[in-house]
Amino acid sequence: RTFSSLEGAGLRSDSDYTILDECFPYMAHRLLTDDSPRIRTALRTFLYGSNAEQLRVDRVEEVIEGFRKFSELAPQEPEVIDVEGEKIEKETEMDPMMREALLVLLAPNGNYVQDLVVDELVRIIDSSSRNLLLALWKRVYLETEEALKDGSALSGLLRANPAVPLLSRFAQQNIGLLKLSEEDEHSVAVAERLLAILRSQFATAAPAEGA
Repeated sequence: RTFSSLEGAGLRSDSDYTILDECFPYMAHRLLTDDSPRIRTALRTFLYGSNAEQLRVDRVEEVIEGFRKFSELAPQEPEVIDVEGEKIEKETEMDPMMREALLVLLAPNGNYVQDLVVDELVRIIDSSSRNLLLALWKRVYLETEEALKDGSALSGLLRANPAVPLLSRFAQQNIGLLKLSEEDEHSVAVAERLLAILRSQFATAAPAEGA
């Protein structure tokens, strides 16, 4: 009832207002920092959906953005160091969101976020390595076939060498064997989108020159 009242008040001044948008930064922070079984389940459902099979990058982006907003709004406790018996607040240029994210990702006792990151890295590395090998064999096949069929003197010499046609057939066979599954293609796409998100976040977190 309280949430309904707050949302009603917000809608009177903004027709696009939703209480969920206002609460989401806290929810995102809680999802990434609370390692309880209930929150673990909530995080996995949010990131993977009901089937819990394929990572939804749009949800990752939403959580990261919500986490950033919470980190920027939350009061930061200054780090105090002892200098010759005098307590001095240590200045830091690290972005608040990056500092909190590193605390989660590098927590010495481990957490569910680390488990999810490792699982996705294994899946992405496996699919990306197959994708790279597939691209390599396609290149070998196309270039050997082009060289064998161009009608030049060099082409005749290549055809006379049994290793070259054999290499072409071998490459063609590997292309068939290394064909990416739908899951592999999804993992490669996920890797590309996550890399773009991380670049954007690091660019946002980096201090401006001369600041």
